[in-house]
Amino acid sequence: MLDGRRRSVELDRAREIRPMIESADLLLDLHSMLWPSDPLMLCGPTPKGRALACAVGVPGLVVADSGHSSGRRIIDHVRFAEPNGGPAALLVEAGQHWAEPTVATMLGAIGGLLRHAGVVESHPALPVHPATARPRVAQVTMTVQATTSGFAFVQPWRGGDVVAHRNTLIALDGTIEVRTPHDDCLLVMPSLRASRGHTAVRLAQFLPD
Repeated sequence: MLDGRRRSVELDRAREIRPMIESADLLLDLHSMLWPSDPLMLCGPTPKGRALACAVGVPGLVVADSGHSSGRRIIDHVRFAEPNGGPAALLVEAGQHWAEPTVATMLGAIGGLLRHAGVVESHPALPVHPATARPRVAQVTMTVQATTSGFAFVQPWRGGDVVAHRNTLIALDGTIEVRTPHDDCLLVMPSLRASRGHTAVRLAQFLPD
């Protein structure tokens, strides 16, 4: 698509940043969120992505996943998705849009990456001190996609909520029950108004430290 002739604001933007993506050794993709959620880092499925996330240290939750069925993210670019070393990338979901703590989380992630890369040791604008605790890592075990226009959660879950027991009802997709597949199930960025065909929530399991 980027090599074609079609023009749009988004295609032009993607073409402009493409050379940076194709030449970066380390890449940090910063996002904010619509719905209430604890901040997290998405590291993709590779060991190098997970290692980079733990080295950056902010936010303190790392989620390993394989992306969206609707399309690839920047961290899914072939250079970053190669499992055997080389360039690595992270996607930071720093918090809700326009919230002041979201900005602080982004600055913490930037500082952590610059510290890890050896670019800076300290700077008054960046909280670059190492995290006090190693981030927790969770692996996505199930991606829930809304198949009807009537998808609804049974309560207004917040991203980062942990459902203690397996087989707990968390949502209804029309008449289909959506239940947790395991104990201590982490809810990753539930969309409280999920549209048909879109991801409603990802379910994840914490990995041993």
